[in-house]
Amino acid sequence: MNCPWCGRAMTPGRLYGDRYPLKWLNEGQKLVLGAFAFNGVSVGRQSLLSRPYATGHRCASCKKLVIDEH
Repeated sequence: MNCPWCGRAMTPGRLYGDRYPLKWLNEGQKLVLGAFAFNGVSVGRQSLLSRPYATGHRCASCKKLVIDEH
């Protein structure tokens, strides 16, 4: 995949989380009690036996990520 910003080749990979599902919050939304994203949209995958992760591509040149939501 080529970077939509600079046109260079992007590297496929995964973005890993720690313990909880990855969540997307729109700009302006705040964490509840500074730690919980109750109103967030789940991004990526998670199972009981693995860490949460999202697949996507990274541009080493302009430092941008393109993440697949599921």
